[in-house]
Amino acid sequence: MRGREARNERVELTADNIVADLMEIKERCMQHHALTRWDKEEKCYMPVLDDEGREIYVFDARGATRAAELLGNHHSDMFNRSKVDTTHKGTMDVTVFNSAADLRKHNGGE
Repeated sequence: MRGREARNERVELTADNIVADLMEIKERCMQHHALTRWDKEEKCYMPVLDDEGREIYVFDARGATRAAELLGNHHSDMFNRSKVDTTHKGTMDVTVFNSAADLRKHNGGE
């Protein structure tokens, strides 16, 4: 067993674990929470209010977007690389390219 494969097995790193972690990150980033600031007089965090006295809520749009992008890339790779059964000759790997530029890049161009 090669080094990377042995490490992945030792730490139980699988595609399923990575997808589950990305889903959790996306969910956490999508949750809104009250924006707070440290109040020196009260010696605690207090909610930040807008001009009308309402709490301001935020969420981590960048983190949510990046996790969603990585999940999309994973699913795209799953659908673009599949095995095709030819019955009389066995199976072969097939790569589907989304554009001519991707094909040129794969073949060493650009």
